[in-house]
Amino acid sequence: MSVFELAVANAITHEDMRSAPQTAARLAHWFLQPVADSQVMESIARMHAQGWLTSAGQRFSDWHLTPEGIDTITTLTGGSIRMIDRGQGLIKASILMGLVNTSKEPS
Repeated sequence: MSVFELAVANAITHEDMRSAPQTAARLAHWFLQPVADSQVMESIARMHAQGWLTSAGQRFSDWHLTPEGIDTITTLTGGSIRMIDRGQGLIKASILMGLVNTSKEPS
């Protein structure tokens, strides 16, 4: 999973994400650079092919993480936190991970 895919996966778990343009705008804010709607959709297609995302319907908001997707983003996020911390143990990854809500259920 790429950093961009991690960001898309995290963004679509937010209840207010209803479209690719809305998600692209949020990602542009996070990365401080333009993000095209097509980049979001291509990322979703790749994650779907990997089994990390599934859709319960036709709407953008129907996309949600699979158990494998949750495991993947949890592992990658925890590793990223430890990488930023340089393995010093000053940032508690388990506490930060407890704050991440990846439990978006299909509507």
